[in-house]
Amino acid sequence: MANLDTVKAKNLNQFDGLAPYGCRFSVLTTDALGNSRQVAQASPNVEVVTADPARIRSSMLGSLLQLLRTRRFHLAELYPSSHLALVMAAMVKAWRLPLVIVARGEEWYYLTGQMSRRQRQSFRMTYRLADHVIYKETYMEPLLRDLGKRSAWMLPNAVRVPERTHVHEPGRCTLLYMNSMKDFRHPKVPLEAFLRICQRAGLRGDSPIRMRIVGFQGERASDPVVRSREAELRRMVAGRDVPVELHPWTTEPGPWLDQADVFLLPADVVFLNYTLLEAMSREVAPVVQATDASDRILTHGESGCILPLSVDAWEEAMEQLIGDHALRARLGRAARARVQECFSLEAWAERYHRIYESVAGGRT
Repeated sequence: MANLDTVKAKNLNQFDGLAPYGCRFSVLTTDALGNSRQVAQASPNVEVVTADPARIRSSMLGSLLQLLRTRRFHLAELYPSSHLALVMAAMVKAWRLPLVIVARGEEWYYLTGQMSRRQRQSFRMTYRLADHVIYKETYMEPLLRDLGKRSAWMLPNAVRVPERTHVHEPGRCTLLYMNSMKDFRHPKVPLEAFLRICQRAGLRGDSPIRMRIVGFQGERASDPVVRSREAELRRMVAGRDVPVELHPWTTEPGPWLDQADVFLLPADVVFLNYTLLEAMSREVAPVVQATDASDRILTHGESGCILPLSVDAWEEAMEQLIGDHALRARLGRAARARVQECFSLEAWAERYHRIYESVAGGRT
């Protein structure tokens, strides 16, 4: 696996899920958070190779060359997130390895015109070098057709379903938004809706009914859009005695999800958000934006709420969920059942292994 910015906990699903099939991984990462080896140390079938932060480009390419020379690989997975990916793709092809692009989200910026001309050219050329594509979002399909990628598999995210389930208590409710502030997500909408509820119900800062927004990058945010959005959210609650908490981005979402009763995902891309699945697996009632394929994850009124991007609509749904713990519990149970049926790690790993067998063919 090449060109990861960091090894995350969700990558362990791939490593651990495919371990019973005898799969081993060499992971080449820029290690943006500096903890990739620590995250992966629990997976014995993984070796992590990190870039030298003082010379990322040369050390990444040098490390890839060293891996190609000293390991016997069956295939290479590549994350197409930079011009560096194009050079890596060319190196893999020169080694005559099957090249698999893992489409993880950069495609959104290509389709919405947010890449520079040079970035678009590199992106297209990287894709054209690929033999196969693994993708997880339905919005990516037109791009794959445009690029002529006939060998493509849709492999949505999957999660491990915890044994412990959630207890929804009357008189208490924590609403959670936990994602980044990228331009296709809209945390301002549920925040504005919640502030209206606070004003009407007289909720103060010590209320057991709370909203938490987790995902602020602060000074680490390089995207001016993200910085602007974070500043706007802070201004909305500054100086107000309201039960709203703003927290930094975290690599450990579990404790936040365990304390949540309602998970909020106002986003133009909902299918298939990993944190949403984690929340659903814990019986946290999901509320998502009505967008492409939202109804492929949950059913409105049965396993969650699917809403238009309207403050009025979110206010009404959030107020109903806050006041009805039995409704939250019913939606949460159905959401968990949906994950168990369609998005479990076991079924996902079996599917991934079949893809590997198809790609690698008879390579030994």
